[in-house]
Amino acid sequence: MAPKIGIQLYSVKNAIQEKPYEVLWQIAEAGYRYVEAANHNAAEDPGVGFGMPARELKKLLDDLGLQIVGCHVNPLREELLPAVLDYHAELGSTQIGCDIEFYPYGDLDYLKRRCQFFNRIGELCLRHDVVVVADEIHCELVMPGFRYTPFASLCEEFERRSVTCTSPSKAFNLAGLQVANIFAADAALRARIGHSLQINETGEIGPFAIEALIAAYDEGAEWLDALNEYLHGNYRFSREYFDRNLPQYPVLPLEGTYLVWVDCRASGLTSDELETKLLEEAKLRINPGAIYGEAGRDFIRLNIACPRKLLAEGLDRLRKVLKR
Repeated sequence: MAPKIGIQLYSVKNAIQEKPYEVLWQIAEAGYRYVEAANHNAAEDPGVGFGMPARELKKLLDDLGLQIVGCHVNPLREELLPAVLDYHAELGSTQIGCDIEFYPYGDLDYLKRRCQFFNRIGELCLRHDVVVVADEIHCELVMPGFRYTPFASLCEEFERRSVTCTSPSKAFNLAGLQVANIFAADAALRARIGHSLQINETGEIGPFAIEALIAAYDEGAEWLDALNEYLHGNYRFSREYFDRNLPQYPVLPLEGTYLVWVDCRASGLTSDELETKLLEEAKLRINPGAIYGEAGRDFIRLNIACPRKLLAEGLDRLRKVLKR
């Protein structure tokens, strides 16, 4: 059987927003047949982020010999999901990806509300025969006072109809070793995943990666706790820095990961414009929120996973540009 070679459309997100027809044609011409989409603007577009009706997109994909095999959906809101699932059903896509979820430690009311929410999400997916792919790669990076709750832990039926993806690459800084975990409770689904990994030759992990993964999970707990404490300290440092020097730029609450969002509406610039300005004037690289959808156009994302001295230098560079 020939390997199923695919591409994530997120890798060509900028070009495809401007010229979806032309880019899809180029993807097909390059020999790809399977594509995975990422829609970070589900509040405005229930599809795959092209702003195109499902029937029109399905015809275009069929004409080009392409097939959507899954899509990351954000924001994952209950009132949006029926339209999202209907759209993907018309495309023949049966997999969606959702965000990682954290909740405040000890706040049982909040936990109950979120469990009820994900129960309803799961029930909708079950009715539409959709497999939920939960990308939980940051799951170990949890701020003090919060806990990580896997989607598959909510009930046995959701566990059976979901796939959970994790990796030591984020928390243990092992991205270069190309190692990850895919959990699927359903034997048939697990066999399909294993078969795909085999025929695409993507499941052959190197010996160093295997040893590193085992060492991280078996012996890295104390180190990971210290890392989360340090990251939380970096977050507090960042928030206090903005409160003291740039109070018009609110820092959003952080429950997990090392990625901090900052509201930059006070600058009068879009996140794309800020990205260019900071790179040119301060040699500082940030993530513009616009790459995650229209809702992020006024926000920037900072990576605080670094020594505090380096973080302070980056924030000083940021301050000098924003105060000009």
